[in-house]
Amino acid sequence: QRQQRQQPQQLRYQQEYQQEYQQQEYQQQEYQQQEYQQQPRPLINSFLQSENQKNKTLIDQKNKEIDQLKQKHDNSEQEILDLQTRLSNENKKVLNLTNQLQEYQTQTI
Repeated sequence: QRQQRQQPQQLRYQQEYQQEYQQQEYQQQEYQQQEYQQQPRPLINSFLQSENQKNKTLIDQKNKEIDQLKQKHDNSEQEILDLQTRLSNENKKVLNLTNQLQEYQTQTI
């Protein structure tokens, strides 16, 4: 009878041990999976850093081009304003000379 009691108990111990072992195995696998996922991936990181740097350089170049175009545009606008002012002054001179000519013609008649 004592042996009969020990057998189920032994079986229970074996099952518990097996469950414990499986649980530890599972935890170890989980841990390894997490470790793998957290490891840096040097090639990918290196590639991404390289691409990032290329993009930053390209953006800087494009921003410089934009600044140059803005400056050129501003200079062109200023040139237009200067030319308009010059034309206006020349028109005033022509108008003034036309008036003087008319006066002279009036006086000579």
